[in-house]
Amino acid sequence: MQVALIYPPALLKKYGTKTRYHLVLPHLFQQRRYRDFYQKRSKEGDYIILDNGAAEGLEFGQKHLHYVARELGAHEIVVPDRLGDSNETIARGLAFSRYTQTGFRYMMVAQGTNVSECIMTLDMIMTDTKFGYITCVGIPRLINKTDRYARFKVAKYIAQKGYQKAMEFHFLGASNDLDEVGYLEQTGVGRGIDTSAPIYMGLKGYDIRFQDWTARPLNFFDLSKDTGLVEKNIETYLGWANYDRKASLPEKSEYHQVEGSS
Repeated sequence: MQVALIYPPALLKKYGTKTRYHLVLPHLFQQRRYRDFYQKRSKEGDYIILDNGAAEGLEFGQKHLHYVARELGAHEIVVPDRLGDSNETIARGLAFSRYTQTGFRYMMVAQGTNVSECIMTLDMIMTDTKFGYITCVGIPRLINKTDRYARFKVAKYIAQKGYQKAMEFHFLGASNDLDEVGYLEQTGVGRGIDTSAPIYMGLKGYDIRFQDWTARPLNFFDLSKDTGLVEKNIETYLGWANYDRKASLPEKSEYHQVEGSS
């Protein structure tokens, strides 16, 4: 499975090339070293997903998301959604369909508070032609809040329906059970997952093999002091995910380079 690791800008130079699959956060776009790093990764052929900011409690309109995606050379944009709200997410996905642009792929999140609501959103995305512009569905970690096996159940449902033959799937965020990624990988339905947990827990001095999950610190993106455990945690997590650097990346959009670059 592909893994997008999320770092503070100060650690990108040291660790940011550990994988070739990235989830980029729009609120950090204004930081030059952050922007420059991912522009370069796009030019080098990595796969760039632009998140919509919802997980950080932020909202960005389609104009700003498309602008940032063009500047970064992103290949895929996460469609605006509302955490845990299937109805509002569906409404936003329908509204966004009027603003899609040639050259980008689009990920829609199957939001909900539990397995059944997530599946309801998923079924609508898969069967309603209005969502024909969607090329990937994100399965949110929030549904694991009351059921640690929720995403595994959704993944098994995807496999039973054969949805993975027509759609790509990405697991948005790592749940509190960090080794969940191994079980998700074995279902064979997800192309990738993103997480910052191995990094911030390493910065706290925690080895993810032995330490229970802890919440990401509020100042995570401002951290710069490294510890010896960050690299070890990265290696551990990539092992759980059965990450293969040589594995094929998702199909690229038309924006292989940053607009205006040569």
